Amino acid sequence: MIRLQTERLLLRNFTSNDLKDLLEITQQYEASEMGKYDQPYPQTAKELQPLLDYLSMGDEFAAVELKTQGKVIGLMQIQLKKDFVGEVVRGFGYNFNSNYHGQGYATEAGKEILKYVLGELKVDKCTAGTAAVNASSQKLLKKLGFKKIGEKMTHFRENINGLPIEFLYNLYELTREQWITKD
Repeated sequence: MIRLQTERLLLRNFTSNDLKDLLEITQQYEASEMGKYDQPYPQTAKELQPLLDYLSMGDEFAAVELKTQGKVIGLMQIQLKKDFVGEVVRGFGYNFNSNYHGQGYATEAGKEILKYVLGELKVDKCTAGTAAVNASSQKLLKKLGFKKIGEKMTHFRENINGLPIEFLYNLYELTREQWITKD
């Protein structure tokens, strides 16, 4: 069970009560310029419910709740997966409600999740990736201590003609040793 706190945020497991807030996040993301560089998100409550059920199982996803409002403003991913060379690691990811961008919430939540994963759980390495055109995501990863380790061409969806929307994808990594010694 995930239950972490910062000064402004509560990071916790998702619950069925988070459907409305999560739908707002997914709808905003799909409408954004960055949406085309990611897996498609469900756009209705009915379509989103199975995803919310999945996010609610286990400790691989955390809802980021703004304490003062009791509102979920983002999600953090710390999912077990294979890294770029086949080693099992924690995949680090995030998505935040665009109404709360630029206020330091993603940095605050990211630091707390990484402290938990790399410190408390003693995970050796986290990996992350983002489209090369996503400057704000790259800035966040660097601020959290991630180092760019490569890039590749990839795609996650097709255009209206069924052709892949290819883009340059930057690969990042943060080891426990780097996390401990970064300050």
